[in-house]
Amino acid sequence: MNKTAAILAATLLLGQPAAHAAPSDSERIAELEYRVNVLTEQVNRLLAERHGRRSDDGQAVYVCRLKAFTQTYRAENTNRGRARLDVIRQCRAAHNEMFCKDEDVSCQTYR
Repeated sequence: MNKTAAILAATLLLGQPAAHAAPSDSERIAELEYRVNVLTEQVNRLLAERHGRRSDDGQAVYVCRLKAFTQTYRAENTNRGRARLDVIRQCRAAHNEMFCKDEDVSCQTYR
């Protein structure tokens, strides 16, 4: 009798579909892309607030980076030239001018 009950229970359990099926790769990728977009919007809003303005005024924030050896220097400003100059100054405070060239600066624009 116990053997029959065990077989019946196993049949019932195995016959039931999983309550929560694992999401497919495309569903997982879509969810990750959505979350990246949300985080990007939050970063843009925080950058805008950091510079004392609202994020919906349409003004861009420039984030410039310069890598010298193992260090990456970063500066942001609403003025692209000022952001480039700030990042170069940071680099030159720690390294010789030859390692902190203007052409090595990369800038991204956030709106």
